[in-house]
Parts: sequence; structure tokens; C-alpha cells
Amino acid sequence: MKRFNGLVFALALALSVGLFGISALAQTQSSFVVLNEVQVNNPSTDSVECEYMEIRGDASTFIPSNTYLVEMEGDGTGAGTADFVRNLGTVFIGSNGILVVRGTVAAVTDKSLVKNVEELVGGSIFCGTRSYTTNGATDLTDAVSLENGTISFLLINSPTTPIAQGTDYDVDNDGALELLPNDATIIDAVGWTDGGANDFVYGGVDVT
Repeated sequence: MKRFNGLVFALALALSVGLFGISALAQTQSSFVVLNEVQVNNPSTDSVECEYMEIRGDASTFIPSNTYLVEMEGDGTGAGTADFVRNLGTVFIGSNGILVVRGTVAAVTDKSLVKNVEELVGGSIFCGTRSYTTNGATDLTDAVSLENGTISFLLINSPTTPIAQGTDYDVDNDGALELLPNDATIIDAVGWTDGGANDFVYGGVDVT
């Protein structure tokens, strides 16, 4: 009887350790995050349902705390204003290492927006119903509109001060984000310009 109880205890202990290991693995933060892809509809009309931002990191991990996805205005007097901000800290990255951030799901019926034959379904376009999760990605919808014109997309880690939507981080419009918190780090960034004389691309690669 004592031997049986010892066996039960050993099995219970092993199960407990196993579950703890699984829990710890599930809580692991990604060692890196980068902007993997940005799909927009320049220079045509904004089409929220067909546009998205894709973040890549270690598969099946969480994005490090206080990591912000920021869409930064680059046109004229509004340059440096954070048009869209989402704190992605602790958001889960899919099993294929991808997190997709996109606008509210809706059907699109304007056939001029077709980019791939696969998007044409029954005579209408349903960009918003494409399943990113089929391949293991995390699909995150938000109130994001990837506007056209001069724009930059940044991943920023700001450990103590939140990055705030609507804040102008370049108050003198000189192309430098002087109002970013002192301990903030731009992890990755990409942007482009439509050629305006007073436009700026912030923090990374200019793919104009």
C-alpha cells in the first residue's frame, strides 16, 4: 500500500512538473520582433479590409511588454503625429511566427481592388474574410486604417512611458521624433513618401 501511494505521489509530482514546464513555455517572450510585411493600397483609395501589418517573431511566444505598433503621419504640418497606436505587449505570436494586425472585417465589393485571383470569390472581393489563422498566424483586428500618402510604421519599445495615439512626437516638423520617451527604442521601422516637400519618413527604411 505504501509503495502504491509512493507511485501515485511520483506520478502526481511528474505531472505537476510537466504542467509547470508547459505553462512556462507558453509564457515565453519572443527574443525578437520585426515588421515582416505591410500591405497597403497606395496610391488608390484606402481599403481597410484589404490592408494589414504583419509582425514576425519566435513562434508560439508573447511579444515583449510595452512594445507598440505605431503608424506615424509624415505629411506636412501633421508630420510626427501618431495616427494609430497599439500596445502589442503580451500579445501571442502564432505557431508560424506571425501576428497580423488589420482593420475591422467587412466584405469588399469593388473589383478594382483585386490584387490576386484568389481574392475573387463569387463575383465579390472578401479581403477581410481571408483566414490568416489557417497557416497558424494570430489574427488581430483593430480600428486601424492604413492611410495613403507619406507614412511610417514603427515598432517601439517604451518600458516606462506609453506611446500615445494622437500625440505629435515631432513638434517642430524637422524629421526627428524628439518627444519620444528618453528610454524608448525604435526596434524596426519602414515608410515611404508621396514626394511632398515637407514630408518625412521616420526611423527606418524609406521604400519610396
